[in-house]
Amino acid sequence: MEATNLYAADLDIVERLIRKFPSICEGVIIGKVMKGFSAEMAGLCVNDVIIECGGKTVHSFLEFFEIIWDKVGDLVELVVVRQNNIEPVHLNMLVADATPDDFNRWPGDSDYGSDYDYGYYDNYY
Repeated sequence: MEATNLYAADLDIVERLIRKFPSICEGVIIGKVMKGFSAEMAGLCVNDVIIECGGKTVHSFLEFFEIIWDKVGDLVELVVVRQNNIEPVHLNMLVADATPDDFNRWPGDSDYGSDYDYGYYDNYY
């Protein structure tokens, strides 16, 4: 998945979420879910906002990463808010190990083309 801090998301997405969940102002927003990876298998969707991971509140991507850092191979419970749900959704995601070539890197133009949105980190789960 590709994810970033909620405050870095497109304003129209944030406004729709805040209208539905006014208490949500921090979290990790999902920018892309990749087929065949654990985020897809867990049921994460684009624009979901992870607000809890493993029973801990998630304020930023760095906090999310810190929580899952030593959980490779384990299932973690995620609590996400989703624009089309009234209540937060509880999902279980397997924390997969990523190779150094795939994990936490800034892509170059050759990876995605010159119109790539560099606001998202590449993190594959």
